[in-house]
Amino acid sequence: MARFRSVAHLDRPGEEVEAALFRRIEIGVERIAEMGDRVVEAGGAATPERMVPSPDFEATVDDVVAALAELIVHEQDEVAVGQATARAVIRGAERRLWGLGAISLVGASVIGLLLSRRITGPINQLLAAARGVGAGALTRVAVPGSDELAALAGAFNAMVDDVEAARSSLESAVAARTSELEAANVALRESIAERESTEARQRLMMHELDHRVKNTLAAVIALAGQTLEGASTKEEFRIALEGRLHAMARTHEALARERWKGVDVAEAVRLVLD
Repeated sequence: MARFRSVAHLDRPGEEVEAALFRRIEIGVERIAEMGDRVVEAGGAATPERMVPSPDFEATVDDVVAALAELIVHEQDEVAVGQATARAVIRGAERRLWGLGAISLVGASVIGLLLSRRITGPINQLLAAARGVGAGALTRVAVPGSDELAALAGAFNAMVDDVEAARSSLESAVAARTSELEAANVALRESIAERESTEARQRLMMHELDHRVKNTLAAVIALAGQTLEGASTKEEFRIALEGRLHAMARTHEALARERWKGVDVAEAVRLVLD
């Protein structure tokens, strides 16, 4: 019976109803066993043919049957209550699981959004800065941290520094070359202007020289004609022409000394007579 009580979990506290019913069954079974023992002691086997039902035996059997029926009903009620409790627990667990699932989904979405912004934000900055470099704006980007994006931003900034240094060096070289070209152009313009001025002076001098030579030749021709008219012999003509030519030459020298501003008449007469 001890094992029966252990198997039926009658050793658990708080199960008074089951314990009372099992106690009734236990007592009935013990009484039936005692009746069987008495029959055996009387000299025969305890068989249904030799056992004579008595009111006490029938009452004991009825009590055991009633206790078993009550136990079955009670166990059915307990099973129903347990099933209802289990269903309630399952529904509560399902609700909690659904709640946890929704919370997890929302949390995952929020975390994904934050991570996406954390990743795409610096990438968008790098793209904007790269477009700016293509347009000529050497803009640096600031990405805090020590991850791959920060390393990429550092490399981009180093590239911008190199581009800026190269552009500055190129601009300096272009400015220096431009200055040299401007100086050369100025010198060339001055040289061209000076050459044009020299050529103009030369043309003027050639024109003046041509004019004066023509005038001189005309004067010589006129002088020779006048001398020829007054001379009777060639020798006389030669001597008279040489004198007049020497007088003309001295007058020309005097005009040259005075820068062609004119010579005093007395001085001119003296030069001719000398």
